[in-house]
Order: sequence, then C-alpha cells, then structure tokens
Amino acid sequence: MNDIIMALGSNQNQVENINSAKVALQKHFTSARFTASIWSEPVGMESTERFLNCLCRVTSEDDIDCINGFLKRTEKEIGRTSDNSKQGKIAIDIDILKFNDAIMHESDWKRGYIKELIKHI
Repeated sequence: MNDIIMALGSNQNQVENINSAKVALQKHFTSARFTASIWSEPVGMESTERFLNCLCRVTSEDDIDCINGFLKRTEKEIGRTSDNSKQGKIAIDIDILKFNDAIMHESDWKRGYIKELIKHI
C-alpha cells in the first residue's frame, strides 16, 4: 500500500473548486483525509487572486503514474486549462508532494502554507 500526500490549490472560485477536488479525491480514494484550508499569496506567477490551499493524505495500491493520470483528469474536469494556467488562472492544481518515501516538488516544501499544513496531516 502506497502512502501519498498531495497539495491542492486554487485561485479561481477557490472554495467551490477545492470542494469539488475533495469530492473527486474522496470518491477515488476512500482513505482520503484533508487538512483545513488556508489562504496564501501567489508564488512565482502573476496573479491578483490569492490561493486557497489544503493537503490531502491517501493510501492506494495504484502506482504513481496511475495516480498522476487521475489527478490531471480531475484538474481538467474542474476546469483547469493550459490557456488559463498561462494567464495565472488556476481552477485547481493537485500535486503529489510525497509518494511513500519519495519527496516530490521539493521547492513547495519550503512554502509557508505547506510547512503549516504538513503539521496537521
């Protein structure tokens, strides 16, 4: 069984899109557990909108490629497009931060909201 931690973020219809992502993750992973959501300023992008963020922890027998495919499909279903992303409009972003012992998106671990939320996962 794989232990996975994911980061969720949105700067467009934030509450609605984070909730939609949570529903999709709970349907796919019955073990899904979420932190509280917190607001953050955009990092490394032009955006006038703040992000709403939370973390999710799941266990799954699926491999990382299968999970990433599911996450990308979920992002598209919620409304993420490459054109909007280029404009700094992120309907939803779901990234795997940790897959078992493998750390992903290492720079994200330095962000204040990740440091705060990881305490509660």
